[in-house]
Amino acid sequence: MSRDSILAKEDVKVPYELQYTSPLHFSSDKEYNSDGSQVMFYDQLKTIESGSTLFEVHAMDNARSKGGKLVKIADIVLTTPLVTSKWGDSSLYFRHRPIF
Repeated sequence: MSRDSILAKEDVKVPYELQYTSPLHFSSDKEYNSDGSQVMFYDQLKTIESGSTLFEVHAMDNARSKGGKLVKIADIVLTTPLVTSKWGDSSLYFRHRPIF
């Protein structure tokens, strides 16, 4: 199929809803390093190893009230070590808007 092809409506599959769950669990207790300083959350996140599943992605095929079923469709896997960046902290923004 070429990029310019138009799909028939019945060939387009769009999930009704996406849900993300994480198999990773962190303690809600504060963590401290050897000098007694609190370890920042982003330093704790950097301990997640490459190859770890960050999120499992599930899709609803319809509203629950209409018999919709939740199906796992993907894993989001970390392929490189996590790093911090000034650009990410000061310039990266996501705008979300509800669709009702």
